[in-house]
Amino acid sequence: MNTTAINNEKTLFDYALRLGDTTLILAQRHCEWVGHAPTIEEELALANIGLDTLGQAMAWLEVAAEHDEEKRDADRLAYFRNEREYTNYLLAELDKGDFAVTTLRGFFISTYFNYLYQEMQNSSVEAFKDIAIKSSKEVQYHYIHQRAWLVRLGNGTEESHRRLQDALNDLWAYTNELFEEDETIQSAEELGIISSMSAIKSKWREDALALIEEAGLTLPQDTYHHSGGTQGLHTETLGLMLAEMQSLRRQFPDAKW
Repeated sequence: MNTTAINNEKTLFDYALRLGDTTLILAQRHCEWVGHAPTIEEELALANIGLDTLGQAMAWLEVAAEHDEEKRDADRLAYFRNEREYTNYLLAELDKGDFAVTTLRGFFISTYFNYLYQEMQNSSVEAFKDIAIKSSKEVQYHYIHQRAWLVRLGNGTEESHRRLQDALNDLWAYTNELFEEDETIQSAEELGIISSMSAIKSKWREDALALIEEAGLTLPQDTYHHSGGTQGLHTETLGLMLAEMQSLRRQFPDAKW
């Protein structure tokens, strides 16, 4: 295999793994609300969103496995790596927090995937294109559901508004990492997986600012941005989550379901 082909395989693996890790971790956070949501209807909604996102994670990890030089399957990638080997965006791994945190985090990420999947429907790589087409309707539902809740919370009681503003103050500094044009993203653009991350960021920001205005929130100062998740540098919350998520599979590595 020549150098170009090797580099292409690495890009396909790295980008699929990043998307798979992000959706897998986000699915875990959503499903933590089962039994704890404010209403039974919202518990079902969060569970369904979590299952949709888990399905996307499985699809991405299967693509990553196809291009993994170590020949690991999707389960091996999910359950037998430590936190330094995960490449998800930091926003996905943060503690679930209260309902405002969960909903706002979900909105930021579903808006990101909404525009990313729209871009990928024109991808030069069939596997990426297929997942994007299949997943687009799911993330559009997530986006609509979460946005409606945020408008209600922002314009609801003094308490709900305060909690949502606190969530925005905490989460905003994690959003820029979604659009960092590192080597993987630059290579993905060169391969035609996506055409322009900057265009996705522009659309995302327009949606985010419109929501902030409609919910009566105040945009935090853009002074600092957290980063490092895609390089394996994570918050302590990820290690705690993985310890729980991976424990059964690691105790019984050869179990058949």
